[in-house]
Amino acid sequence: MFYITANSKRINMPGRGKDIAVGADGSVFCIGGKATNGGHGVWKWAGTKWGKVEGQGARRIAVDPNGNPWIVNTENEIFKRVNGAWKRVQGDASMISIGPEGSVMILGTEESKSGFEVKKLGGDGNWHVITSGATEMSIGKGGRPYFVTK
Repeated sequence: MFYITANSKRINMPGRGKDIAVGADGSVFCIGGKATNGGHGVWKWAGTKWGKVEGQGARRIAVDPNGNPWIVNTENEIFKRVNGAWKRVQGDASMISIGPEGSVMILGTEESKSGFEVKKLGGDGNWHVITSGATEMSIGKGGRPYFVTK
């Protein structure tokens, strides 16, 4: 189930999902529904119901400040939505997170004793390792990463 909070009250949203993300612009996307190629369907909240985003299945999702979803599928491939189409992003990930200012970070795919490598997308289009040992992450104000470790 999905829930939102308004005026300190929890409001149920329709549907069930596997992952949910909100962009800095307020766009809400989720992963859910029937299994499909690459994971489960990608859906966008349209104010009163979820609308299907065609073309790609996913297992993890993040949303950039402009309201564009980025996903990781079951093959650990990364995609971002550009002009109504999914575009493959180089590299592989186990999860993805995007900060409110636009920084994009992923967890790698090879788990060590302490967790996964954390990589940040650089201006050169490459992923740069910034630390290791994370199992989950989120990005806060100013691009500051927060991690969960084992």
